[in-house]
Amino acid sequence: MDSNQSAKIAHEVVELLDFASPEEWKKLLWDWFKSTVSGSYDQLSKKEKKNMGEVYEKMDDFIQKVGDHIVKSKNNSTNL
Repeated sequence: MDSNQSAKIAHEVVELLDFASPEEWKKLLWDWFKSTVSGSYDQLSKKEKKNMGEVYEKMDDFIQKVGDHIVKSKNNSTNL
């Protein structure tokens, strides 16, 4: 992975941490997991449901962008 790819991935991590701190991410993900496993999603407030939607969107965006960078990096290294 070149320095440009590393910088792009670092930027994506910064964007995630702008949304929530590592401690907040841990809590958000745990709450999401608990509500899914326990079936208590319908008991959550609108704000909690909105937060879960945002968590999903942020993680989906992060995984997609980082995945794209990694695939491009692998493709570039195999074309050399």
